[in-house]
Amino acid sequence: VFTAQPKDGYQVKGWYTAADGTTAITGTTSEQNSYTITNLTDEATVYVAFEPIPTYDITLSTTGLGHVTATVNGKDAKIADGKLTVSRHDNVVLTAVPDANQYLTGWTLDGTAGGNALTLNLNNVTENHIIDAAFGVSQMVTLTTVCGDGGKLTVKRADGTTIDASGGIQVPKGAPLTLTAAPDSGKMVRAWTVNGTAADELSN
Repeated sequence: VFTAQPKDGYQVKGWYTAADGTTAITGTTSEQNSYTITNLTDEATVYVAFEPIPTYDITLSTTGLGHVTATVNGKDAKIADGKLTVSRHDNVVLTAVPDANQYLTGWTLDGTAGGNALTLNLNNVTENHIIDAAFGVSQMVTLTTVCGDGGKLTVKRADGTTIDASGGIQVPKGAPLTLTAAPDSGKMVRAWTVNGTAADELSN
């Protein structure tokens, strides 16, 4: 068993039968830190090559009034001139921070809609990304919840904050909310209604 130990900032480029790296050993790949000969029956020559761990650029822009913060592998990271550079396999969490009287209308990730939760997770980064966070003016609307006997009803914002809407509450128009029913033991949801009209939904 041959074990490669890359220095900090390096990874295994590949395993070879020639020192110049022209002939890869069959069945080996990059980032493979060990190579095993299971049945040695002849002379063998084994070389391993290292290379700097690749980095990738996450290009960030915003539309409207707000900004984005970032963590990389759980630690705060600085976004400089709209760009965040990370290493291969890093885990990145982007958080949208709307200005006053604004809300996040949605993310765009590499040209595709990325949802409207306040956080956007990029797990195991292995390529460049282009991301936009769009913000809009909060147009307030009223949400009132009514829960029948036999359970409880909770409302959460996209950031996980629980709000009490039983007496009516102002929320930004277009902002995502999650309503969750918690039936008592032996009970189930009978129906959801929205503005007096039955909704085609029976889950919690």
